[in-house]
Amino acid sequence: MLIARLTLTILDRVARRDGHEQGQSLAEYALILALVAVLCVAGLTAFKGGISNTLNGLAAHL
Repeated sequence: MLIARLTLTILDRVARRDGHEQGQSLAEYALILALVAVLCVAGLTAFKGGISNTLNGLAAHL
């Protein structure tokens, strides 16, 4: 999956920092946050039918 590969690439680059910079820049935090948001939207979109059916079944059971 392209998104998973991008996530691993970003995390690898963050982990390999050479110590000359202290902390991450705001731009890097924004990229990570954007990637997490895209993954959440993609996951919810992919599982929306299953989530809806589960919640409807739970509501009917109650």
